[in-house]
Amino acid sequence: MPTEIFLIKVAKAIIEITGMFMIGQGVLYLFAGNARHQNFVYQLFAKATAPLMMLARLVSPKVIADRHVWIVALAILFWLYVVVMYLYVGACADHPGPWCARES
Repeated sequence: MPTEIFLIKVAKAIIEITGMFMIGQGVLYLFAGNARHQNFVYQLFAKATAPLMMLARLVSPKVIADRHVWIVALAILFWLYVVVMYLYVGACADHPGPWCARES
């Protein structure tokens, strides 16, 4: 597997995992209510998504309330995923092979 495709796949996996952490944190937010800050899993998800949330807070205007920063973070994840998939398609066009087979 070419190094370029490997690095793109690693970036894609990190983006997907971060998205799953955000979804899990959102589900726990709904189910745990005010006790979520004592929930170990919620704290773990919050630590995993903290760098993305800090980036979202950094790029968002000050008018955006802290409770809405997660929407900016999801938008950043979405556009990062679009860019990575664009790079992946381009890399597979340059280096066709079994590593570029359709993934299920």
